Amino acid sequence: IRRTNDKEFGIIWSRVSTREQRDNNLSLETQKKACLEYARAHNIEIDCIKGDTNESAKTADGKEFNDMIRYVSQNKHITVILCYSFDRFSRAGVEGMVTKQFLKSQGIRVVSVTQPIDDDNAAGEFMQNIIFLFSQFENNLRKDKCMAGMIACLENGDWYSQPPIGYSIDKTASKKHTLYINKKGELLRKAFMWKATEEISNVEIVKRLKALGLNLDHKR
Repeated sequence: IRRTNDKEFGIIWSRVSTREQRDNNLSLETQKKACLEYARAHNIEIDCIKGDTNESAKTADGKEFNDMIRYVSQNKHITVILCYSFDRFSRAGVEGMVTKQFLKSQGIRVVSVTQPIDDDNAAGEFMQNIIFLFSQFENNLRKDKCMAGMIACLENGDWYSQPPIGYSIDKTASKKHTLYINKKGELLRKAFMWKATEEISNVEIVKRLKALGLNLDHKR
């Protein structure tokens, strides 16, 4: 581990989803406070705070996450990444384990300030990997439940999320997600009729729609 006068240099990585913040009171401020307290207690000078976002930890290819990995790899004085818990670092299972191992090969430790596990021994590394795998398992269970709910919603004749362009939710209907065609939808209906009955390009259709007050990209 690279050290200077027994002081380590590290960064803080924080991340939360809206649902988790609501259900678990796991706000970004809560995470940063815990990490800063840990840093003070362990003589770690914080170089910067990364993440600080609602970016998902389900995959290891998020922009903010990749920027953070690139930053610590390029700044050789950094030897530790502090996070509130390992599932704040990654919920991507094997991908998270591989990323952690890559960082370790660069002399950079991933430390959970609420899960004091020493990965310098086989048992500690095994426990960290179990946490990564369990986090991914939990995500998959949540995904399955969410998918079942969406299917049930559609089978009942309801729309399960924000309505697509051209539709609005009818708040006067008995069902929660009954849609109706709004003014944009009426213009889109014209666009489809132009496409079906006239030999004109999408670019020309976009121009006509713009003249009527609807701005769209021709690819869309």
